[in-house]
Order: sequence, then C-alpha cells, then structure tokens
Amino acid sequence: MKKLLLLAAVLLGSLNIVAQTSEDWGYGSTDVSTMPGLGNGQTGTFGVAMELPVSSVLDGASITSISVPFNQTSVKELKVFISTSTDFNKPVVTASFTGTIKKGFNDVELPEPYALAVGKKVYVGYTFIQTAKSSQQEQYPLLLASYNTPNGLWLSVGGSWEDYSSKGYGCSAMRVKLANVKLKDYDVTLTSATSQTSTVNTDASISVGLISSSAKAINSISYTVSCDGQTYEKEAKANVASGLNKIGNFTASVPTGKEGKDLKYTLTINKLNGEAVTPTSIEGKITVVTRQAKRLSVVEEFTGTGCGFCPRGWVGMGILKEEMADKAAVIAIHQYNSNDPMYTTEYATPRFEGAPSCIIDRKGGECDPFYGPNDEGIKAYTEAVNASSMPEVDMKLTAAFSSDMKTVTAKASTEFLTDLKGSSIVFVLTADGLTGTSASWKQSNYFVSYTAAEAGGLGTGLADFCKGGKYAQSTVTLVYDDVLLTSSWNSGGSVNRAPAFSTTATGAIEQSNYTLTIPTKTTLKAALKYDQLYVTAFVLKADGTVANAVRCKVELPEYAATLSLATYPATEVGAKATANATIQNYGTQTVNKVGYRYRIQSIRSVGSGVSAQKDTVYTEPVDGEAILTEPLKGGEFGSTTFPVEVVAPQHVSSSVSTDKLTNYVMVAITSLNDTKLDENNLTYATAVIRTVPVGIETVVNSNLNDNLDRYDLQGRRTKAQQRGITLERGLKVIR
Repeated sequence: MKKLLLLAAVLLGSLNIVAQTSEDWGYGSTDVSTMPGLGNGQTGTFGVAMELPVSSVLDGASITSISVPFNQTSVKELKVFISTSTDFNKPVVTASFTGTIKKGFNDVELPEPYALAVGKKVYVGYTFIQTAKSSQQEQYPLLLASYNTPNGLWLSVGGSWEDYSSKGYGCSAMRVKLANVKLKDYDVTLTSATSQTSTVNTDASISVGLISSSAKAINSISYTVSCDGQTYEKEAKANVASGLNKIGNFTASVPTGKEGKDLKYTLTINKLNGEAVTPTSIEGKITVVTRQAKRLSVVEEFTGTGCGFCPRGWVGMGILKEEMADKAAVIAIHQYNSNDPMYTTEYATPRFEGAPSCIIDRKGGECDPFYGPNDEGIKAYTEAVNASSMPEVDMKLTAAFSSDMKTVTAKASTEFLTDLKGSSIVFVLTADGLTGTSASWKQSNYFVSYTAAEAGGLGTGLADFCKGGKYAQSTVTLVYDDVLLTSSWNSGGSVNRAPAFSTTATGAIEQSNYTLTIPTKTTLKAALKYDQLYVTAFVLKADGTVANAVRCKVELPEYAATLSLATYPATEVGAKATANATIQNYGTQTVNKVGYRYRIQSIRSVGSGVSAQKDTVYTEPVDGEAILTEPLKGGEFGSTTFPVEVVAPQHVSSSVSTDKLTNYVMVAITSLNDTKLDENNLTYATAVIRTVPVGIETVVNSNLNDNLDRYDLQGRRTKAQQRGITLERGLKVIR
C-alpha cells in the first residue's frame, strides 16, 4: 500500500448534462471475497458508518436503499441508518433488514427515499449483532474497501463510536443506491498523488488518484508538468468506467533534475479522451536522491505472551525473517502484558490499536503481521513497501560488547542522499533464541479452538497452533526471536538519547555512536544468548517515517569474561582467606590463564533511617594470577573456578544495629592469556568477608550465651547484652 500525499480535490467538468439515472455509490470492489475484514475476534454488537459526500452531481438525488456486505452469515438484527451528524446514536432515518443474511451484499430498503442537497452533511451506516466467532470471517465481520478517505470509517463496539478513517485500514465497503442522479460527460475529482522518491536525472512515475462521476468512460488524459522553471507536455492512459463515484488513477511522469533535494511540481490536466476541459492543476513533491541505496525495512510487531492471537504474529514474522532476512529488520515489541518476561518500556512504540499488529517503516498504518493488510500476506506487503520507496540515506553499522559483557557499543555511519532536515537516528538492541520454563514465558494460544482452515492458516506454520497441530495447547512454550531488549529511547519513549545529527545536508556523512545496556532483569538475563544479539539502527524522518535502516550482529570479542565470587569464611584480622571465583568465558579465544586484581572495601554505617551515614575505606589493590586447571574453550560460554586468596583487613566486623561495619572482597579480571583488558572498564565481583579479632575461632552449632565477652570496633572487650547487638552464631571467645 503506497503512502498517499493528500492533495486539494479539484472538480473537472463539462456542461453537457445527460438524463437522470439510478446509480450505485460506494468505494472499491463489489466482490466480498476480495475484501479485507476488520474485527476484534469477539461476538457482540458492531456498527459502521461513513460520510456520503454530496457534490453537485448528487444535488436533488435520493437515497433509496443501503447495501451491507458480509462474507459469513452468523449475523442477526441488521439495521441501516442515515444521520446528519457523527452522533450516530441519533439517526434521522432507520430501516431493518427482514430477509435472510447471505454472503454478498444485503440490500435494506428505506421506508421512503431520502433527499440529498449540496451543503447538507449526510452519513450512512449499519449495525448488527455477530453471533459466532468460530471462523476467521466471523472474527473479522466488518468488510472494507482499500481506499482511505476522511470520514470513511466510523466504528462502534457496544455503542461507542470512534473515527478510524486515518488509521490506514481503508473505508467501509457498504454501497448506497441513489435515484435521480445527474451525470455530466466529465466530472472528475483529483484525490491524491503518491509521495515519490527517485534518483537524479530520471523520470519519476507518480500515481495520481481520482474519482469520476462521468457519463463517459475515461481512456486517456493529457497533462503538463511544471518544475524547476521548465514545463513538459505529457499524456497518460487511463481506465476509468463511466458512472457515479468510480475510483481510478493514472501514472504521470515527472523529470527529477540534477540535484538531490525535495522537488516541487505542478501537474495540470488539459484534456480527457482528447476533449478539451478547463485546465485544472494539483501540486506535488518528489524527493530526489543522488543514488540508489539498498533498503532495509523496519518491521515493528506489537505482541506479548498474554495475547492469544499473537501466535499468528510469531508465524508471520518467522516467514518474513526466513524469506526476507536481507530486506527486513524485525523488532518484536513485547508490551501487550507487563508480566511478560520480555516486557520493556524503553521504546517509542507506534500507536497500535491491538495485538498482534505490525507496521512497516512507520508508513501507511498498522496491519496484521500474518495476513497483511489485504490478506496477501505480510511478506508480499513488505516487498511492496520496499519496491515503492527508495531510501534517502545509506547506512553502515558495527556493534561490539564491552569486556565485562554489560554493554554494547554501536557505531553507525549515515550518508545523506538528500537533505533530511529534522531527521534523527535510533538504535535498538534485539535478541534471538529467548525461551524459558516458567509460566510467564508460555505463549497464550486461542487458535487451539480453531481448525487451520477456519484460521486461514492452511499450508503455513499457523496450522501448528490449531486443532491437531504440534502446538495445540492453550499455552505453548516457544522460542522467541527479534525481541526488543532496549533502545536509545528512554523509558516511555519520550526522549531519544542517541546523539543528534550535526548536519543532514545532501552528501554529508555522519558518524553516530551509542552504548546500549544489557538488561539486568534476572529472568530475562538468564535467557540471553550472547551470540544471538543484534543491533538495528534506523533514521526517522521529520514526518515520523523511516528513511532507511541497517542491522548487524553484536560480534563476540576475542577476550571477554565475567566473574562471580563465593562468600569468604570468617577470618581473623591479618590472616589469609580463600574463596572460589567463577569465571565464564564469552570470548572467541580459549582461556588458560587469568590475571586478576583484588582489594577490600570496608563500609561502616552509623545511625539508621534517613540520618544514616556511611564511611568507606579501601585497601590498596593487589594483583594476582591463576592458571586454570581446565582451559575454557572460545565461543562455548563455559565456566570454571579458581581460588582467590586475600588477607583479612584490620577492620573488625560488627553487627550493632546502629554502628555496623561490613567488609567486602572485590575481585576484577585484568587480563586473559596475558591480554590486558581495558583498565577503565574493570568490573568488580564482590563477596562478604567476616573479620574477627585474633583469638576468635569458629564453633559449629554452638549456642551462644548472651553474657560472653566480645570485642567492639576499637578492640575493647565488652559484655554483650541481650539487646543492642546480635552475636554471630558459631563464634566464641577463647579466654
């Protein structure tokens, strides 16, 4: 579906008026089998309304009946209405259908003809009750025409009306029968022209939309194009039927010139079918780029584990990824339910009406991630978007982990092929291969109640979720790909934290760096596969659409590892203590030797509550080295342990509630196989070490007497009281 640049409507006409006729008014096809459906997958009361524009052709005509399309028959209480305002609960005319609902158009006669007059607003609509939801057709009972027009789609669920005309779904496919219509030889309204991107020194093809209410069919159009001070005479073929409200288009040719820029043009129609008409013009714009670049479309999917129809999004995005991996970057946005382990708020999400939904390059509104906007499938739709839109930027991207595997730094190069004032760059971190065993990881599945035929999934992976399929359960364990982890947008998506472009002029090349933080949420982090992380960078234009995108895998470094540390045993001041450090290798190289550094942090907390104060003391750092008993092979993410021996600090631990001192051993990896890591990016693993004065030993299962002697922080012997301090179990004083 091409994004349309709406232009001022212009009326073309001659003075030749023919006899009054009866006409059928509506948009698009009259074949219900080709119409896209809309719905919420539920039964209940629905309503649809749209405006009938009253032009001079309809002045004095009358509405005699309204025809409602259905592609299924589980419908009752069908009623039609006419309203003079958008308060559709107060119609001026109503009529009920008295026959049997059929597949196709169901004609409802009005009690008497309703007269139309120029300047008087008229809306037509219908309501009905959907009684079943077993099939796909029953779940999506509102049939549409693939034509976007103001006030073309008002919807009601349970009596509350809302305007959906600008959401990219199209308009209602209902039709209206009219009497006493006055048709002229030529009466054409120009409705739109595509916003086109083309290269320099070519002729751009522009699709110009029109609606004809002409007595004659239109086969040819003569026009002129004026741009950059030049005027060109052109002709185009057309195929627009005679009659009322016939939708058509023709292809115009516009020379692009030699510069990469926004090129404004004026298109003027002079003749229809070779007959002169009053010249009428429209204005449009072409974005001219200096050269052709490869397009990567951004496909954003709204989904979640709690969404029962989202398995079809999982299937649709899988098809897209398998067949268009080099043409589409999928971003699966798990924001449907907050208890989803993949839920995140660090993204500026497009406005989705429901799940599953997706949007491609933020153009043309949302669509179903499996069926596509017109049931042609999401792959076909994405290919059409790619074919219709030439990139305005060319991009390159690299991404690398930090040595502690806690962040990813992405570096993008953006070349502007035309001036993109107001544009910005966005960085997104995604993950493949996520799965888990807890209930929150399981995907809700409503398709278990349907056959593959009913769900429209015959011959596709969607059949696996239907009756008899391998995933035919109400909740399913899946492996999730392309999952959004974080982005350069902040929580809630109100601020893009990526650096702004310094220039967007044609030919400029901008370098942009941004560091993305690996999620720390325990459940999600445990599921991450560090060799399946990806970064997508894309440029958003000032109008909110995507100019182009680039995607790369986060490459594993040669040397990178993480460290965790076991708790140290209680140790006398100045004595040596040993605990195991666990190292996990994330690099591509096998590790045999580890260089490490330790220091001890002593924190004394005085007071409690808001008045608490802390004093911190560090020992001098000590470097050490360990030879691993079993080498850690590169690329296997294996782990092993090695001992880290430290000297217990002079600060004696205390557990007095208002005067507490705690010692921590801090250990960081400084080198792997003698390859030094970044000194400015050392991450310390910590573990508690309890220190006691000389002469205190550990006693297993000893019941402490509250009258035992104890040393305070200054080394003075004190009589421990039952209140005020808590003695450590297993310690006693040797007298």
